[in-house]
Amino acid sequence: MSETIQPRPFEETIIDVIQAAHHPNALDSIIYLLKHTKILFNHDEIVSTWRQQLLILSLLADGNDFGVAEAMSAQKRGAQEMAKRDEAMLREQVRNEARWEAEDARIDCN
Repeated sequence: MSETIQPRPFEETIIDVIQAAHHPNALDSIIYLLKHTKILFNHDEIVSTWRQQLLILSLLADGNDFGVAEAMSAQKRGAQEMAKRDEAMLREQVRNEARWEAEDARIDCN
């Protein structure tokens, strides 16, 4: 009987993929994914795991992480900006609903 695997977000599974990369040739696809996929959270852990794996593979000697840290930093800023916009929109929606309820209550009283 096979075990059912529960899908997880990319931001979590990419950690396992990075740790499983035991040969430098495996990194090209990971670099592509990290640079071209919208990543919403876990940026710091991804960068930390990436750098650790590069150290294990003796590829971080010159400090070059193939642009992954920079890409994750940009993704993190984008995710934070999106979260701020979402929060502002939610606050506005709550204010509008409160106004509508107050207006409804005023109309009901008349």
